[in-house]
Amino acid sequence: MIFVLGILFSLYHVFTERRKNDLEKRIMLVFAVFANAFSGIAAGIHIMADIFDTLLTADASVSHVAAASILMLFPLWNITNGVLLIFMLRFKIIGERNITDENATRLHVLFGSMILLLVFFFCYTIFEMHWTLTLSICVATATNVSGIVQDSFSESQSN
Repeated sequence: MIFVLGILFSLYHVFTERRKNDLEKRIMLVFAVFANAFSGIAAGIHIMADIFDTLLTADASVSHVAAASILMLFPLWNITNGVLLIFMLRFKIIGERNITDENATRLHVLFGSMILLLVFFFCYTIFEMHWTLTLSICVATATNVSGIVQDSFSESQSN
């Protein structure tokens, strides 16, 4: 239920000027933390399983082992990041104060959505990535690109 409300509040506040109350901010924060944590942990587990499958095959060469060892860093990073977000929420290191009352403009939303759709299209359709990897990359993109887009448009409007 909290995930559905988180999505609904996030979408609602894209199209309204009304300020978010503390309950809405809390629900949106919990949704964002668990979306990031779930996608990171799920993708990390999937990548680790693939790496172990590669390592366990009889024809795994030294280069495969070396590549797999390096690739293990990414799922471990995803899993660690997901767990840290949950702990940060639990111990109130992040909270409602981290959800801004500032509304994104329609241009921000359009531009960010186009980038996200392109990322999804390339990951899932062109590169045929597993859904957990596609979700993880899309969530990371949405989380990180939104701030970059917001900053870029703010700087261009102030000049």
